[in-house]
Amino acid sequence: MAGRRLKAELKTLLQQDDWFERLHARLDASAAPEGERLAPAAVLGSLFSFLLLDGVVRWRAATAVGMAVAVLCGTPRKGEASGGVSGKVEAGRDILRRLMWNLNEESGNVAWGAPEAMAECLAQHPWLAEEYHNILISYIDNTIHHGLWLDLPLLRRGAVWGVSRLCCARPDLMARAGRPLMAALQDCEDPEIPGLAAWGLGCLRWQEARPALTALASSPVPVTWYHDGEIVQTTVGTLAGQALAALGDA
Repeated sequence: MAGRRLKAELKTLLQQDDWFERLHARLDASAAPEGERLAPAAVLGSLFSFLLLDGVVRWRAATAVGMAVAVLCGTPRKGEASGGVSGKVEAGRDILRRLMWNLNEESGNVAWGAPEAMAECLAQHPWLAEEYHNILISYIDNTIHHGLWLDLPLLRRGAVWGVSRLCCARPDLMARAGRPLMAALQDCEDPEIPGLAAWGLGCLRWQEARPALTALASSPVPVTWYHDGEIVQTTVGTLAGQALAALGDA
């Protein structure tokens, strides 16, 4: 019963306008009143189940997974080497390994939401980003022999969103993502992927993308874009135009 109650409480919380602040406060053991504290490890099971839903709860659950994992790993202290605060980063690695296993065809699991949740973990914790960013990029890179490229278009859409999200959060790590995102601008299997790829290329300030982005700037193809905790209905052309603006004058 306690598990069902927690799941229902989390789902209601993720539907609120101030969900991010409220969840962050309750995951912070030093700030939340004892009766309102949420243990990061305890919420992850519910959050993973929400990744299979539709709508904003699904997307916010991915962000919440990243929040919980960041709390589990602890905040790096200035000058501290990668490896974990008192070894706690290993708990974050375990979560990422679980997400990666779900994305493996041999797992037999439904992997919806896994690339997005993985990206949020990396966006919200620097050590995890350093260790795993290349794996995330590999999910959209079909030039790697025996790579991890996701051939299911809807799943690949989530991976392109994830790579672009990390390009915006940690562009210093993501230069290798430029060429796979350029290829994604030409992805014909899913109409939303080019718009999501444009978003990431704008964050990278990838000047080589200018001609392709210009060609897409008038595209009316609709895109459902999760950004800053909200679902935005936009178009490929709008995202390409925003990316061009980020590139600045030639």
